[in-house]
Amino acid sequence: MWNNGECSLQDIATDITGCEGHSKRNNINSIDTITEEDFKRFSEMVFRVVRHFKNKDYYVMGLARHTETNELMVLYKALYGKNKNYVRPFKMFMSKVDKIKYPKVIQKYRIELKEKQ
Repeated sequence: MWNNGECSLQDIATDITGCEGHSKRNNINSIDTITEEDFKRFSEMVFRVVRHFKNKDYYVMGLARHTETNELMVLYKALYGKNKNYVRPFKMFMSKVDKIKYPKVIQKYRIELKEKQ
């Protein structure tokens, strides 16, 4: 499904809910709020190396749902230290760097694709 970063919004919905249309029936909150820009950026990141704005590299493994809240989460692996797996809310993962809190950071987004292919 995530072959070479090519997938559709419907693929994401099916992947994380298990069937088409399931998200509407269960009134989950994230599918309908994914912007086209975030969708495009995320689909390019899956199964690739990304860089956090604090200069740490990670490998994006996919999407998951929080079991209690149904919040859409990104599953990723650190490419340093003990290579731990992490999850972060999709909206936070895709968010812009807070330039007030981090005025010297050049990177636009919290997480960006490390290398364009």
